[in-house]
Amino acid sequence: MPPRSSEAPRTGPSEGSNTRQPRLRLGSLTLTALGSLFVVAIGLAAYRFIPALRPQPPDILVGVPQAPRPVSPAGLQEDAGDDRLSPFAPRDFGHRSRFARPVRIAGPFEPLRGDILTNEEVAIALDGLDSPPASAICLGGDKRLWACGLQARAALIGHVRGKDLLCTLQSGQPIRSPRDPGTARWRCAVEGRDLALLLVEGGWVKPAGPLPDRAMLAARDAALAARRGLWDGDWNIVRVPETGQ
Repeated sequence: MPPRSSEAPRTGPSEGSNTRQPRLRLGSLTLTALGSLFVVAIGLAAYRFIPALRPQPPDILVGVPQAPRPVSPAGLQEDAGDDRLSPFAPRDFGHRSRFARPVRIAGPFEPLRGDILTNEEVAIALDGLDSPPASAICLGGDKRLWACGLQARAALIGHVRGKDLLCTLQSGQPIRSPRDPGTARWRCAVEGRDLALLLVEGGWVKPAGPLPDRAMLAARDAALAARRGLWDGDWNIVRVPETGQ
């Protein structure tokens, strides 16, 4: 009889263990996919049912006044909501922020100065502009005196008559006052165009501040070259009556 070997017979991996590992791997991938779909479904449901997550249209800050009524400085902040008119304006951070929320301001408007207008509920001062006083008298290129302050106000109302403004707070704190804009300064658009830029192009105001926009500087240079508005007399304001602002 042949001698028995003392070594135990070698056994390889069974067929059942070979098929079990792919099945476990497939099950893990399935659970991962189901988990991802669950997270996506939760996100879509939150977007649909939580209004704060959806993009919101610009708010109506001030409607057309129905009748004269007294207003308080705190009223504007109360009407504005929690974050609509934040005191943390873009200029406070040294740059113009893309996070400032625009507000729609309804007319009709009245010009108080070449860069300030009111709808008899709130006064809006445009940001970064130098305007002639409301009653300023200028010396024109023909050496004649003319009411440049009045003409600047007429130019402003000409751009906004019958239209609404879409404005973004640039600096300061808004208040509700029909004649006093306070420290708030705004960047406003009318029918998609920058209102301040339109006024600079006409020569009725000029850029002010340490860092004016390049577009403002280009518009000022074009108005100066064409002798438009106050540039007809090199912005020569010779008199401001006491009633001027």
